[in-house]
Order: sequence, then C-alpha cells, then structure tokens
Amino acid sequence: LGACLGCPVTLKNENGDYYYRQVCRDGPVFDAQEVFFDGC
Repeated sequence: LGACLGCPVTLKNENGDYYYRQVCRDGPVFDAQEVFFDGC
C-alpha cells in the first residue's frame, strides 16, 4: 500500500496550508472541509 502514489488527494488545513494524503493508506474517508476541490 502506498507504493505507486497513484491516489494522492489534496487537502487544506485550517491555516490554509495544502498537503497531500494517500487514499489507499490514509483514507478513503476524509473530512469534507479539508478536501481541496480545484474545479476540475
């Protein structure tokens, strides 16, 4: 798990900083307020 890096999702913390988490390792459930939707 986590070897291919094909599942990263961009998250945004309360300070406005962006960071990445892997869905296969850290998810699949994330707080919707933290997920960064870039409009794609």
